Amino acid sequence: MPCLTLYAALALRVLDVRTTLRVSARRLLTRGGLAVLTAGPLAALGVLVASRADLPLRTVLADPLSQGCVAASAAALAARAGLAASAREGREAARRAGAPPGR
Repeated sequence: MPCLTLYAALALRVLDVRTTLRVSARRLLTRGGLAVLTAGPLAALGVLVASRADLPLRTVLADPLSQGCVAASAAALAARAGLAASAREGREAARRAGAPPGR
């Protein structure tokens, strides 16, 4: 179904391309895609900490790779929180306008 929607939007110009891409990205992120992207850096950080169990945690977290994993996870979590707030605002605006609630 998403492939057909993308084809219709791009080839047949049924929908505006920017709107289609924005809605598709929002759905991907809100339906667990960002959770998967957040789990990757967290898993990598866990592997780094476990593989260097003989070192103090402070030393392991001082490593640039560990800092990158922490930063990537924090960015993904912040984006997820912002997206959830945006979706909540959209639902509230639709409810105020009298529109039926969306998924």
